[in-house]
Amino acid sequence: MSSLYGFDWIGTGGFEYQKITKGPYIPITDILEENNLTNVNAISMWLTRKWSADWYPAEEVNHSIIESGHLPIFIIYWFADEISVEYIHKHKGEYFTYLRRIREYLDTVDGKKVIVLNPEYNEHGVEGWTGYNQLLLESKKILDKGDIIIGPCVGDFGDYSRNSDVKNWKKFDPSLNKAIASFDFIAFQEMRSLTKNKPSDIASLPQRIEHFSEYLHSVYNKPVFLAYLALSTWGKDAELIQAEVLQKLSTRQLVLQSKGLMGINFFHLLDVPNHVGYFEEGEKYFGLFHSNFLPKESIAPFKRLQLIPKGKF
Repeated sequence: MSSLYGFDWIGTGGFEYQKITKGPYIPITDILEENNLTNVNAISMWLTRKWSADWYPAEEVNHSIIESGHLPIFIIYWFADEISVEYIHKHKGEYFTYLRRIREYLDTVDGKKVIVLNPEYNEHGVEGWTGYNQLLLESKKILDKGDIIIGPCVGDFGDYSRNSDVKNWKKFDPSLNKAIASFDFIAFQEMRSLTKNKPSDIASLPQRIEHFSEYLHSVYNKPVFLAYLALSTWGKDAELIQAEVLQKLSTRQLVLQSKGLMGINFFHLLDVPNHVGYFEEGEKYFGLFHSNFLPKESIAPFKRLQLIPKGKF
């Protein structure tokens, strides 16, 4: 495995709209094709605690996603916001049973698959808990197979007015520094909305992504994956800010590649009107398209995120 990757993966999450609104089913690959999003080569799917195999039928994934040349990315999110050291101790048996169900499901999905493990786990004391290393290794043992590429995912939490935030980034090191050598990559997430963040902190996100990628790559010596980038278009000028962030990222792809970043996955392809979460009203507007399928200003710069292959797994 190469230690440095270019933009081998450019993806988007696309099933959430149908799963949450229960609207008419439209294959995500149709939306990508109709809008000439030929740069997208990966599609992400969330496996939350209530996940069942019929959310993403294997036959559909194999036919609609894999046969069309898209890499399936499964984001495992069992602990979610309830995660804590105490909660893990109390529920890890249920968690491991859930992982075994996922393993059985993945056996029915063809070819190479990517797993992003437990995103945003580094809070409520877990970030400083050395025992999380063992949980990571046991999780990987259950899920691992020759066709699986897997990496843990930290949340970028801290002072968003700073482009480099090493003081906060160091906090999660005890939780994964013993286990990370066994994984294929390390992932992180970035989520911003005017419901919680200043416009200036959102506008400077490309620089923070660059610095965080460099930090993760240099400290853990693994390829780095931006597992989900979420930029809400709720609020004054928010759609323009979303577009400007993507434009800045598109012009700095070679720089980001040099920092160890191997790919970017956008959180939602479509707005999800019923989505709820930390960002309140902003949760409904994370898409690149409005919920009526009309593109936002950000589609043009998103298309300029191009694959720059530099090695492969």
